[in-house]
Amino acid sequence: MSLLKKNLLLVVIIIGHLIISSAAYSANEKKNKENYKNGSFKTVVDNYCDDSNVFVGHYPLGFNSVTDFKTFMEKLISMLPTKATFLFQGSSVAGESYQQKGNEGDSKAFDKGRISDYDIGIISDKIFNWAQEKKVKIKNDNHTIPLKGIDLSKTNLQNLSITASKIVKKYSTLDREVNFIVYKDRDSAIKHTGPSLIIHTKKENNKKFVKDDEIDFTELQGTVSFYKKKKKGKKVKKEM
Repeated sequence: MSLLKKNLLLVVIIIGHLIISSAAYSANEKKNKENYKNGSFKTVVDNYCDDSNVFVGHYPLGFNSVTDFKTFMEKLISMLPTKATFLFQGSSVAGESYQQKGNEGDSKAFDKGRISDYDIGIISDKIFNWAQEKKVKIKNDNHTIPLKGIDLSKTNLQNLSITASKIVKKYSTLDREVNFIVYKDRDSAIKHTGPSLIIHTKKENNKKFVKDDEIDFTELQGTVSFYKKKKKGKKVKKEM
């Protein structure tokens, strides 16, 4: 086969793949719009707590209750090897992943046709420096890759990860995978793909006579998209 024919065949294959991907994406978007219409498509905006005795703010999808989320996070905060801030990202915040996953029509929606995982960021220049010193792969000079195996040990986060994996089923609706990424600073974290839910502690906010790991409030940064039907019947994407 000549080089020209090989190149033409490659172009045809690429175009075919793009057409198929586009059709699958459109079908999935249609399904997510319908799910939102009938109330089964949710984002972190749907989970809100205004009880000052617990904390004030949103909490990620998938937890049994706001109290279970609070307990889960406070256990993780207590295991941090140094001062740091946690944040949730991914489908538990946005309501859908940025890649098609699962078996239900390649669903991107949280827990639709798959068990969604938790993507948890850790903002800490000290832990980030450990990662750099131990040659953990760094992306864009400001965050690590999702940490696995030896990389968790290099960043002193192995016990944290083991604990998260053991207790997540107790506080969440399913036995989920918990992934950790370390960010150099706050700006790097909130500029990463998609919205972020930042967890703030009372100690961090200089409140006296409180436990170091007690949650004060959560802060939603970035845009959470969902679908709303206008009176005329036209569906439009609204930004929160």
